[in-house]
Amino acid sequence: MQKIYNLDCNDLSLYNDCEQIIHLEEFFSASHYNGCGEEKFIIEEGTIPIIVSAPHAVNHFRNGYIKSADVLTGGIARFLHCKTGCHIIYSSKYSKSDPNYDLPDSNPYQTSLLEYIIKHDIVFLLDLHGAAKTREYALEIGFSSSQPSFIQNTVKDNNPIRQNDYISIIKSVFHSFLSNSIIAEKNIWKQNTVTKYISYNARIACLQLEINRKYREPEKVYDFMSFVYGLLTAINECKKIAENKSV
Repeated sequence: MQKIYNLDCNDLSLYNDCEQIIHLEEFFSASHYNGCGEEKFIIEEGTIPIIVSAPHAVNHFRNGYIKSADVLTGGIARFLHCKTGCHIIYSSKYSKSDPNYDLPDSNPYQTSLLEYIIKHDIVFLLDLHGAAKTREYALEIGFSSSQPSFIQNTVKDNNPIRQNDYISIIKSVFHSFLSNSIIAEKNIWKQNTVTKYISYNARIACLQLEINRKYREPEKVYDFMSFVYGLLTAINECKKIAENKSV
């Protein structure tokens, strides 16, 4: 695994990429993070068999209360799409729903995502979320305990895909980009998450990533872009598995 992204604070590309994400985030931050989309969510087609999801990119509704957006998860998802060619899905305007909580029979975000994944032969889902600054971890990797070590899904040469390989790649990348930071893991099978629903119904590898707020502050350019470049690197490395290339 090579760091192909420049984290030199004297390199203008670092600041240009940061500004691009801030610009992409404006779509979600409009109207105090109620978003400016015409539909509840948007799917953008990519070119690699990986999809990134940002269901809490705007304010959402759960159990009678409005919950704040996971700031910058939408802008980061759109940036990853631009740079890696991954497919993306994201909430684009506030509605009285929560795509990462509501049951499937009233959750078009999850059901539409499932249909799209099957139609486009996608083999890996990354679902982006935010975590508070008070959390001790920089990143928490959520997974479903019901998922078998080998996900029964095939690509090109009919080799099974190991979900644990994706977890190992992500942990390795972020230990490199975020030295001395805690990378945690959590079983999220009991919750009605995007990760649980897609892993169970599409039988593909799915991971939920909870990103600490301190790595979602563009004004701290180096920390912010260290995390974003870590995500870019992780997707490029996971792509090798998804396309059955050796890592």
